[in-house]
Amino acid sequence: MKIIYLASGYAKLQEPGVTYNDLIVPRENRQDMLEVDLNEYDILIATPPCNFYSYARGSKRPSEYALNTAHLLVDIIIKFYYTGKPFIVENVTNKTSMGFIWAMCSDLGLYRFKHARHTYITNIKFDVSEVPKEFDFKKGGYFINTFSDRQGGNQVSAIIDCFIKAAKSILARKAEETCKAVEPVEAERTCKAAREELKKRLSMFY
Repeated sequence: MKIIYLASGYAKLQEPGVTYNDLIVPRENRQDMLEVDLNEYDILIATPPCNFYSYARGSKRPSEYALNTAHLLVDIIIKFYYTGKPFIVENVTNKTSMGFIWAMCSDLGLYRFKHARHTYITNIKFDVSEVPKEFDFKKGGYFINTFSDRQGGNQVSAIIDCFIKAAKSILARKAEETCKAVEPVEAERTCKAAREELKKRLSMFY
């Protein structure tokens, strides 16, 4: 089974043989994440930039990088969805700025769950109960992951490793546990609506 991890930064999973992609950090695949051909891969992972959606930005105007990468979260979920392959996408949690994304995911029959300070969108159910929710922190909120990067560190990698294990099991059984069936017209309408909402929000800064 072939696995690709888009926008992986410096992340390193326990699973061997993963193809890591990043446009900025030197990895095996240096393409724009939306241009990667997914046909040859069986399991899909992505951790798109969270700068536009993160609470850390506060009330400050988004940086040019945040504005230029805001579309990646919506677009990669949609790109993954249409493959029908097991996938997971990680990002931040922000009810204020991401409500329209969660609505899109719900309409598409995708699963969304929060673990510690991260949100995950996937089309398969899997167990993460053994992953500590404060894996990267000690008492007082001090960051203890010495190999930190924008992907969220060891905790995110631990969740993704759980996902890979579940996805491989599903594929090995050839079970159809991917996203719920949604009429193509309705799916297209939902995806278009999410893109239009993001476009409207971005226009406020131009």
